[in-house]
Amino acid sequence: MTRIRWSSVALTLAVLLVTDNCTHAADRLRIGVQYGLAYLPFYVGERDNLFEQAFAAHGLSGVQMDLVRFSGPPALNEALLSGHVDMAIYGTPALVITWDRTRGTTSEVIGVAGIVTMPYSMVTLRPGLRTLTDIDANDRIATPSTISACPYTLRMLAERRLGRANAFDEQLVAMPNPDALVALLKRTEVTAICTTPPFTDYAMRQPGAYRVLSSVDVFAGPSTSFVLVASRRYADLHPNLVEAVIAALDAANATIAREPRRAADIYLSNEPSKVFDAAFITTLLLDGEHRFNTDVLGIMTYVDYLGRHSLIKRRPTTWKDLFLPAIHGREGS
Repeated sequence: MTRIRWSSVALTLAVLLVTDNCTHAADRLRIGVQYGLAYLPFYVGERDNLFEQAFAAHGLSGVQMDLVRFSGPPALNEALLSGHVDMAIYGTPALVITWDRTRGTTSEVIGVAGIVTMPYSMVTLRPGLRTLTDIDANDRIATPSTISACPYTLRMLAERRLGRANAFDEQLVAMPNPDALVALLKRTEVTAICTTPPFTDYAMRQPGAYRVLSSVDVFAGPSTSFVLVASRRYADLHPNLVEAVIAALDAANATIAREPRRAADIYLSNEPSKVFDAAFITTLLLDGEHRFNTDVLGIMTYVDYLGRHSLIKRRPTTWKDLFLPAIHGREGS
């Protein structure tokens, strides 16, 4: 039977370089994940055997899926490029950058589907920090990665309002979301966090909290914040498996919309928290801002910014260039 199990790992670059995991049997799919609400469809799919059902419907009996946990984007990225995982969840701009840098290589990366449109934002507890012009040299802004969605939102807004896209790069500190939230609440190490829910939403409930920026400021509407990506070589070898994964995500997304409280319980069973409770997560799932779907929205806005700043060499002409044909019929921009 299909089996989904967790593998908590601590990978180093040295291990990635000496271990050859580039080839493995078609009955194993390894997906790299981190921490956050974006991974909820995978947790729901695990609990309800939705991946098993989708694999079976696509003639893939006996397939095993491992969800491999990473504490930060660098190790996750290295794992995908080296073949230690076959798919991974990336921030949307990270897909554009990695797609450009790996095209034509044995480590080529391609998008599989969107995961979620949720507002990412920068939240502070420091009195007096209300706009970008209030950020000073002593401020430190925690973010999962300098190439994740929120830092690029900060850069795009800084370019628009201050004329300097990289004005705050020196203030960015790469830090896993759970650690960043604790540091913010304790008022140690960082004065703001720049990331996604539920961490930003919880921070906003604290006395004196203020949202300095939101992705809505840049995109004027919902935008895809996380995407599922794959090794191009793996995806080309196993097209039925790709179709099955997308079908499982569709089923999981329908369950989240239909049973938000149960989905919240599933989330917390996978990511136990002393801070969030099920009622809080349920509120997020019902607020209309956190929408789980496989569409891809706003990615060409990132392409425009990255291209203008010479951060990518080859610009995709359409969002479809960045994704496998399996979702070309869905909404995208």
